[in-house]
Amino acid sequence: MRLINIFAKEINSGPMGMLRIVVGAAAIAQGFLTWEIMTTWLLPSTVHGKTLPFIPDISSGGVPFYAALWILAGLSFALGIYTHASGPLLFILIAYKLALGQELFSNHEYLLLLLTMLLTVGRSGSSFSLDARLRGKGRELLKYWPVWLIKVQISLMYVFTGIAKALSPSFVDGTVLREELILPTIFDRGWILHGLSLGVIAGEIAFPFLLWMKATRGRAIFFGTAFHVLTVLLIYQYRLPLVVFCLGTTFAYVVFLDVECKSKIVAWDDSCVFCATWVKWFKKLDWFRVHVFIGASDTQSLKLLGISTQEARDAIQYMDGTHRSSGIDGIKDILGNLPLTFLFASALSLPGVRAIGDLSYRLVARRRITCALGRMGES
Repeated sequence: MRLINIFAKEINSGPMGMLRIVVGAAAIAQGFLTWEIMTTWLLPSTVHGKTLPFIPDISSGGVPFYAALWILAGLSFALGIYTHASGPLLFILIAYKLALGQELFSNHEYLLLLLTMLLTVGRSGSSFSLDARLRGKGRELLKYWPVWLIKVQISLMYVFTGIAKALSPSFVDGTVLREELILPTIFDRGWILHGLSLGVIAGEIAFPFLLWMKATRGRAIFFGTAFHVLTVLLIYQYRLPLVVFCLGTTFAYVVFLDVECKSKIVAWDDSCVFCATWVKWFKKLDWFRVHVFIGASDTQSLKLLGISTQEARDAIQYMDGTHRSSGIDGIKDILGNLPLTFLFASALSLPGVRAIGDLSYRLVARRRITCALGRMGES
């Protein structure tokens, strides 16, 4: 994409609004953790290094007010109340802590800082916010360039982390995994830990490229989410910071989705009560307003799309430009565009899960047809 197009293009505001809510919630959790950390800093037994001369110190009496302001700013940011003010305030509070403590290892706070800045600049309060609902500040479209910068930030984070681990002998040989992870005894073998370490390094370096490519994006999101959740579960130290990092990272994947408003077509059997229940929930969860649902009875619209009435009645049909899928694959593609479910939608394409899903879909479809024939016989 040409640089001029990055600045001129506009996209759906929904993903930025959703990410803002998650980042705000993560900031609230980090605010409580910061309260505890800064209280520990000020204990007489704590050894302090040389601080930056232009950064003012904070007193023990000021920590509760500082932490409370952080938490309130995070709450305001999450709810979308005066986001243009709460965003910069939250950014300043996080930046102050990083500068005061000089915690160069605190990756989750760096991520929180940068996401807060880009979400504020990107006017993320235009969607899923009280500002949009109560003050008429909502916008359907936002400039693309802040979203593009978030994509670049997430990509660089993975590549840098992968390279840093590759340059660490203790990580490559599996020592770090042995010391930090809660693993079954069977994994406590040098060659297994070495292989796992190399797999993590290769995965983190390759991951951003898979995210940018539409063909591999869904599976990349699923495996990335699984990786971060497992990290939270298997590392017994630093649990809350890992949760904050997991939330900020995995939900940032939402900006990689291709979710332009009314850009996907879903054709379905509107004579089926069971199908209507599923479509009802799809519509309720379609917060990004991506899908256009067309019933099988709308023969004229289906004809224009190249979908026969019989195809729509036999299985749900999903169309995204030239891409078309049906049945369980169509369900997977729909879920891949919805909030929350986009994180694990591609699990439906895994070999074992795919077979079970396909069988379940066919059994439900067969039962639906049998019931319909029974009703016809009674009439």
